[in-house]
Amino acid sequence: MARPSTLLSLAVCTVFVLVWTKRKFSKRKPPFPPGPPGEPIIGNLRSMPSEDEAIFFHNLGKKY
Repeated sequence: MARPSTLLSLAVCTVFVLVWTKRKFSKRKPPFPPGPPGEPIIGNLRSMPSEDEAIFFHNLGKKY
């Protein structure tokens, strides 16, 4: 049977690795900037213009 000090050091290392892994991979991403509301699945596909895209995006940039 393993010595108590070996088991204790193994437990401490395991807890350290688990805490480190959780912190590293579960960081929250910053929220996106505000934008026009979208629809489910297609998003903003229907609000995209077929002509004068530059003017549309310029005005959209001023608004949001």
